Amino acid sequence: MTGPDRAGAEFWNKERAGQGSGTPTFRSAVKRVLDVKHDLVFRSLVAPVPQGGSLLEIGCAPGWILVRIGRIRSDLKLYGIDYAPRGVEEARSYLANAGIHAEIALGDCGSTKGNRALTPWCQPA
Repeated sequence: MTGPDRAGAEFWNKERAGQGSGTPTFRSAVKRVLDVKHDLVFRSLVAPVPQGGSLLEIGCAPGWILVRIGRIRSDLKLYGIDYAPRGVEEARSYLANAGIHAEIALGDCGSTKGNRALTPWCQPA
């Protein structure tokens, strides 16, 4: 990874390690405010996905979106991809602790050719 991609991954790795600019109190307050709105948004987003369908979250760290979607629609096959290694670890841990199954991969949509589960959603244009 070079340029903006590398800088983005470094930024998010620092944020997730607690070394970034956001404070835990601020993050907690924002999360509480958005919880109710997110549930409504997620329900409307997943409504058109067929029963037993698949859903991919690009930039899936720290995993809470996939957890919410998994709780709303337990019938879905969930996938996530993120290019920050620490973010992938967090997403996997968060999902496991919540009891939600999802396949999480490290990389970006240009690097998924060997992963059959993610390739259909991440074909380069």
